[in-house]
Amino acid sequence: MVNLEVVDPISLISYLWNDIGISIPEKDVQQYWRHHRQFGAKWALHSQATEETVPLGLYGDSVKVRSTYQGVEKMVGIFLSCPLFRPRSCRCSRWLLFACQEELLYKHHTLDCVYMYLVWNLNQLFNGKYPRHGFNGAPLSVQGAARAGDWVCNSHRCFQVTEIRGDWAWHKMIFRFNSSWKAGSNMPVCFKCRAYGTGPTQSLYYNIEENSPCWQTEYANVADFIAEQCPPSPCPLVFLKYFHQDLIKWCSMHTLNLGLCYSTNGGALMMLIEKSYFASYQNENLQDILDIVYARFRGFCKSMRITCSQPPFTVKFVLKSLDEPMMTAKAYCGRVITEWLSHELVLATRGLLRGDLETRWVCVTVILADTRLTLEFANARLIKQVEFCGLTMFTA
Repeated sequence: MVNLEVVDPISLISYLWNDIGISIPEKDVQQYWRHHRQFGAKWALHSQATEETVPLGLYGDSVKVRSTYQGVEKMVGIFLSCPLFRPRSCRCSRWLLFACQEELLYKHHTLDCVYMYLVWNLNQLFNGKYPRHGFNGAPLSVQGAARAGDWVCNSHRCFQVTEIRGDWAWHKMIFRFNSSWKAGSNMPVCFKCRAYGTGPTQSLYYNIEENSPCWQTEYANVADFIAEQCPPSPCPLVFLKYFHQDLIKWCSMHTLNLGLCYSTNGGALMMLIEKSYFASYQNENLQDILDIVYARFRGFCKSMRITCSQPPFTVKFVLKSLDEPMMTAKAYCGRVITEWLSHELVLATRGLLRGDLETRWVCVTVILADTRLTLEFANARLIKQVEFCGLTMFTA
C-alpha cells in the first residue's frame, strides 16, 4: 500500500487569504453572481449562495513526463483555482492539491477517495468556518478542536465550487459517463443531453435546425443527470454543495484551438486558394501553392514578431479524408494561423469592396474574425474594439 498526500483545501484557503493576502473585490464577486443569474445560468439559479460567496474552480488533468533516466511517466494532478483571481502569471493562480503517477491509481477508486476528501473540505468552505468534526466523523486534532467553528478567513469569506474543469478524457475518467463519442445509436454522445451520433434525424447532435427536438433534450435537473449518466456509485463531486451538471466545463483549448480552429482555418485557407488569392489554382499544383502560402505565413509571423513552431503546410495537413479542409495544428500554432488568416481575409475583402463582393467571402471573414475574438476571450484578454473592413465592431 502507498500513502498519497492530499493538500487540505481549508488550510490552503486560510494560507492564501490570511497569510499571502489574496483579496477579491466585493463588487467583482457580486457582479459574477448577478451576471450568471441575470442571464439564466442554471447552475447559478440552482445555488443558494449569496452574492458575497467567492467562486472556486477544480481542475484535473493527466500529463506525460519524459526524463532521461525514468523514461516516460504519466502523472495525474488536481488543482484548485479562483476564477476571479487573475495575477500577471497564470501559474500563480493554480494551486496543486494532489498529484501522483497514474500507475498508482487503482481503477477509479483511488481518485474517488481523493475527491471524497476534497469535497468534504470544500463543503465546509461553503459556510466559511472550520469544521466541528473531522473527515468521516473522525475526532479533531488538538489544534483543529481549538479553532472549530471559527472563520477560516479573517475577512469572513465563504466559498463555493462553480467550475469543474478538464478535457473530455478527464471528465470521462472521473465521472464515468454512460455517454460516449463512439456509442453510435446506443447511448448519447454528450453528458448534458440526449443527442446521438447516429439514428433518426431529430435525435442527431448535428441537427441544428431552429426547431430541432435535439435542443430540447437537456437533462432538466441533477437527478436526471445522475440517473442517466452516472454509474450506481457516482463520482464524489456530485456531492459538492449545490452541484449541477453545468458546473462541468469543457477545456477551452480543446474546444477552440483544437476544435473550432481546425474547421475555420482549413475552410478559410481553401477558399482563398480556390479563389486564386495566393496564386493561380489547379488541383495538381496544390502543394506548390501551399509552399507559397507557408512562406507568406512565416513572413506574417516575422513582421508581427510572433514565435511559432508550425512546420511547412502539406496537402495532408490541410485536407483530410473526402477532401475535407481541416488544419490539425497544435493549439498555439492554430491560434497564430487564425490571426494570420483573419488578416489575409480582411485584406482580400477590402480588395473586393472595389468590385463585386461575394457574400461567401464576407461570411467566412466574419466567422474567422469571431473565432479570433473567441480565442482572445478564452485567453483572458479584454478587447475594446476590432477594426474590420473599414468598420469598427465593439465588443465587451
